[in-house]
Amino acid sequence: MVSEELESAQEPRDPFRIDQLCVDYDYLLYKIQDYVSSIQLKTIEICEQQNRIIEEGILKEIIDVNVCGLQEVLLKCEELEAHFDMLDQIDVIAQSFGPRLQQIVKEHKELQQR
Repeated sequence: MVSEELESAQEPRDPFRIDQLCVDYDYLLYKIQDYVSSIQLKTIEICEQQNRIIEEGILKEIIDVNVCGLQEVLLKCEELEAHFDMLDQIDVIAQSFGPRLQQIVKEHKELQQR
């Protein structure tokens, strides 16, 4: 009996190593899950980076369009200011025209009377 107990104690209880297979399987699942998680994190990071690049590009494009529009408005304002300056000069000429015309009429009458 004692020898049978020794033999059974020396024999592995798991001759097909099913326990080790379960441990290896669990470890393999853990490694696969870890690998998939790292791929997921990298994918999310790349997607966020691409999204930032796209948003910055879109914002830059919108800003560029707005700047071009504002530059056009500024040019039109400068042209309008130049036209107002011309109108001011015409007004000065028109205001001085009346007295000068009266002076010419007066001089003409004086010449006719002589």
